[in-house]
Amino acid sequence: MNPLPFPSFHAAAFKRACLFLCILKLATNRAQGQDYALTPQHQITILQYAGPNTKPKVPVAMRVMKADLSEKAAHWLAGLYKGNLRSYRFSASEDSIQTLKISTVDSVFDDASASGSVLYVVDADAIFGKASWTTEEKKLAEAFLARARKHPFAVLVTCSGETAWFALAKAGFGIVSLD
Repeated sequence: MNPLPFPSFHAAAFKRACLFLCILKLATNRAQGQDYALTPQHQITILQYAGPNTKPKVPVAMRVMKADLSEKAAHWLAGLYKGNLRSYRFSASEDSIQTLKISTVDSVFDDASASGSVLYVVDADAIFGKASWTTEEKKLAEAFLARARKHPFAVLVTCSGETAWFALAKAGFGIVSLD
């Protein structure tokens, strides 16, 4: 005799549903215990702009709330290129931004191009996050944008503020929000 008030095929469906929910809960708990991963939507968006088969490549501005997620995106994309990853960090201190020269930007891009590397630039807020620029900062930003558009491999730029993200989008960068 069936202890449930409905036919046995419903009991089998109920057992399968419970098993599915348990597996789903286990997978969710394991994912939460690990670091964050790129979602398929993040991957698709990045590939549309800067994938190995994309012509022409568009530099990508990633608005990030979790720095490790942008680094994972950079390593993932460099793996698709079967190449290296070159990282560069803009410093947020005013002194270093004022001493950063166009020649420094050129050398960063030259090094990445010569080594066949995806360029990963961290903290673009230091330059692009400002409401107003000095003449030198504007020249520096324009030089960076010009070199990013010409780089033969992908360029990923991180920023945490909306001001920099919108400025890069306005300059023609592809945008993706990693939150």
